Amino acid sequence: MNSVNRFWIIVFFVFFGLQHMYALNVNVTTYGAIGNDVTDDRLAIQNAIDAVNASGGGKMHPIVSTN
Repeated sequence: MNSVNRFWIIVFFVFFGLQHMYALNVNVTTYGAIGNDVTDDRLAIQNAIDAVNASGGGKMHPIVSTN
C-alpha cells in the first residue's frame, strides 16, 4: 500500500472518529419530558430531536416508563 492510500485511510478514520466523539447526546428529560404515561411529552421529544439535528447529529436517549 502506498503512502497516498495510507494518508486517505488515516484521514477517513480520524474524520469519522472525531464526528462520533463530539456527537451530541441528548436525554429527553433535559427538554422537559416526564414519561409518566399521563403527561404529553411530544413537544419535549421534538425539541430534543431538533437539538440533535441542529448540532449535526448525535444520539437522543428516550425515557423508559416505569409503569
